[in-house]
Amino acid sequence: MRAAQGDARGAADDLRRAGARLEDWGIRNPAVAPWRSLLALALAELGEREEAEALALSELETAKVWGAPLAIARALRAAGTIADDAEMLQEALAVLDGSPAALERARVLVELGAVLRRAGSQAQAREPLRQAHREDGRAPPLCDL
Repeated sequence: MRAAQGDARGAADDLRRAGARLEDWGIRNPAVAPWRSLLALALAELGEREEAEALALSELETAKVWGAPLAIARALRAAGTIADDAEMLQEALAVLDGSPAALERARVLVELGAVLRRAGSQAQAREPLRQAHREDGRAPPLCDL
């Protein structure tokens, strides 16, 4: 909630506490609790990129062990966004191919468009952004399936 309100510091603090509790309870599956990728995005917004990258990559490794496509794609999106890495974002799209996770696909497409735009490829950025707009209309409100 704090991240959605633009309070990256509050979001980071909440996610650290939640992550500590989840670890204490032995809940490590990022398909169930993606706190690392969410924390990574909040930290990146605060300029704490080194820790953000480490958290996103840690969640990616864990997600690959569990094998859930949505969790893998979410971690790839976080890592790709933080690193401005279009290849990671393309990989996230490939992981989601055939998945009903329209909201996550839209999020990945938006980030891919933004990364391409920041890299100076405005023409290439248009198509993922158009696709994101189409996906957003298919996504269930607030969550993926």
